This record gives sequence, structure tokens and C-alpha cells, in this order.
Amino acid sequence: MRLQILLFFLLLGSAQSLTEVWVGQPPDHPQGAVVLVIDGMVSSNVYPEYDGGVMGKAALFSLAGGARVLDVRVPVPGSGHNVLVTGCSWAGEPLEGTTVFDLAREDNFTCVALLQKGSLSLALEQDAFLLFGKGVAVALDAKPVVGTRTGISPDLVSRLCGWRDQFPAYAAGRGIEGCIGSNSWGLDAAVDLVKTLDPPFVLLVDLSGVEDAGSLLEPKAYLEAIASLDEPLARLVQACERQELLLLVTADGDQIDPGRMESLRIPVVFMGPGVDDLILTGAWSQTDIAPTVVDMLGLDGRLSRSEGVDMPVRKRYDLVVRGIEPADVVRVHRDGGLVAEVAGDSGYIFRGMDRGAYTVGVGRRSVPVCLNGDGLLDLATTDRTSGVVVAWPALPHVERRTLLGAFLILMINLAGVAMIVRIVRGG
Repeated sequence: MRLQILLFFLLLGSAQSLTEVWVGQPPDHPQGAVVLVIDGMVSSNVYPEYDGGVMGKAALFSLAGGARVLDVRVPVPGSGHNVLVTGCSWAGEPLEGTTVFDLAREDNFTCVALLQKGSLSLALEQDAFLLFGKGVAVALDAKPVVGTRTGISPDLVSRLCGWRDQFPAYAAGRGIEGCIGSNSWGLDAAVDLVKTLDPPFVLLVDLSGVEDAGSLLEPKAYLEAIASLDEPLARLVQACERQELLLLVTADGDQIDPGRMESLRIPVVFMGPGVDDLILTGAWSQTDIAPTVVDMLGLDGRLSRSEGVDMPVRKRYDLVVRGIEPADVVRVHRDGGLVAEVAGDSGYIFRGMDRGAYTVGVGRRSVPVCLNGDGLLDLATTDRTSGVVVAWPALPHVERRTLLGAFLILMINLAGVAMIVRIVRGG
């Protein structure tokens, strides 16, 4: 541990300073987030890009906006709740490591969960929760538990108890009616909480009706349960828009037939302030969701066991440009127009840049840059004749922008420490 601390301060003291330059507006982070997990739903059944597999297709028009991630796969079908909040592919029970909720509470967010399925350890991450435990659609005698930490608003406790008592009226039918009713209950309760919770907050909502329909009924009922989400989900989308909240809609995979590719690919749709309107391609993992939520909310700290990276779904990004002579003038152009002009330092962070193509000019050099995420352009490593950028095109985390430089600095410092030890021993 002492060696790690020593190396940290060696790196900190040797890091290159960068001048901050705002190109666009500072980020307007959402005042909260709603994370909606629809158990058992997979991309093949709701994304138009896929054929539906053996189950067929259902339309969810309420997911037409925002940033839709095309190919996100789960490490373990049907067991992804803990992966979702930690970014760790092997997260199990009991829940270990830092979660999204830990970081949110450190930044004074209130954390609330409505869990039709989910573990007690996940519920205990919250300031207040309503937990059913093992699915609800065909179990009208289920006795959900309301739990809170000390100091929680009495109004919030009252609302959770009220929604607990309303559940039997929603899920009064058996079969598909019960599945649809339990989904509607969860979405209506979420809308009510979005309207009444004081920001900032994170609300986790887990719905089991789709999975219950798929495991207990025929494929037609499974698709009917998905389609029935559209209207109440549209109300939740509108409520989040009015409150300027981030909304994430996702799932945990299909454990009915985990051997099929369709069971591994889950929908991931982000909506809200700062989110771009796009379809994000490429291969992604469920472990990437938690760090993306942390980034979008602007939370401090890090997820201690996360294996994931930020998905580039934001509207604006940062570009690090370094390897410059302090006397050089740096000009950044887009579409023929000048967006920034600076001089006097060896490196800069251009913040708030819209996604797209830019040209970075230094002296007589002109280097094209395609920004599709936080990026690094090191002019000391670019080809001086062809102008080809030798850099990472999209870096997932701010702290990784100087990864190569930090590594070289670390090696130099280690060599220096070894030399000092050798001299001392020789003396």
C-alpha cells in the first residue's frame, strides 16, 4: 500500500499541466436519473434492426428518441442487476464494491428503488425502497416490504406505502392481465415519484411482468406484455423531460434460453439533458452502463470494481491537444469556421466540443480530428509529413487521456528510484 501511495504522488507531481479552454457551453448535468430495468426483454424483440428471433417483434414507440445503443450484451442472462449498478461482470451476492448509488449519495442524491425482482443487498443500497423479491404478476398474495434509512421524508414513506397498497388493484387479473397490470403499476408509481421527489435523486425501477409472461405463458403473451409498456412508458418519458432528468431504459437479458444470442443482447436507451440523438453502433457490454450513468450525472469518485467504459452518448466532448511549443498558436476549425485560438502553453483541454469533424492547426501544420468521444491528439507523435493522427480517437474517461504519458513517467520514476536505492546500498 505504501508503494502504491508513493507511485501515486510521483505521478501526480510529474503530470503535465493543461490549459482549459471552453469551446461550447459547460455541461448541464441532469438533476437526477431514472433507471428502468425491464426483466426478460431483449433487443431482438424491440429493436427494428433485428429480426425478432423465435419470439417475434413488439413495437415500443416511446423508445424512438435519445441515444439507442445497438449491441449491448450481458455477462449472465437474467442476473444483471448487480452488474448494472457496479460495472463488474462477476458482481454477485452479497453486493460488493462501489455502486452508482454509493457515488450518488456522496453527492447528496436521494436513492429510491421500486423492485419487483431484486436482491435485498440491492435494496439496502437505497435510501428508500419497495421490494417484492420474487416477481409479482401471478402472486397476488405477495407482501412487498417498504424500507427506509433514517431521516427520509415522511411524504416519501407515505407514497411508497400507498403504492404498495395499490398493487393488488393493478394486478387483479391472472395470466397476461396480471403481467400487464404489474408493469403499469411500476411505471405509474415511477411517474408519481418523479413528480414529487426533490432533486437530485436516482430512481431505480425494476419490472418483472415481461419476464413473467415469457416464462409462464406463450410467446404471444410475452410480446403483448412488451407492447403494453408503450403507453405508460411514454408518460414516464414525458415526466422525465419536464423534470430534466436522465432516463435509462434497459433490461437484464432473457434467462428462458440463455444459449441463444438473442438472450444476451439487451436494449439500452438514454434520454435527457446532454444526451445526443443517435444510434450507437459497435460492441458494448452491460458493464459499460454504470460508468456511463456516473459520467452523465457528473458524479465524483469512481466505481471500484468496474470493468466498463463510458458509452459515447453525450452531445459534447473534450479534446486534449498536447506536444506543442508554447510559442505556437493553436487554431481549431470546424466547417471552415474558427472555434478556438490559443497560445502560450504546451497543452490544452478544449471542452464542450460537439461531436464531429475538426481541424487542429499549429503553425503550418493542419491535422484532421474526428471527435466521437473524449479524445487525445498528441502532436509530438503525429506524422509531420502526412498529418496522420497517431492518437486514441475516443477515450472513455477523463483520467485516461494522459495514460501513455503517465505510463512513461511511471517507468522513468521507477528507474530513478531503483538508481537511488542502488547508490544508497553501494554507499
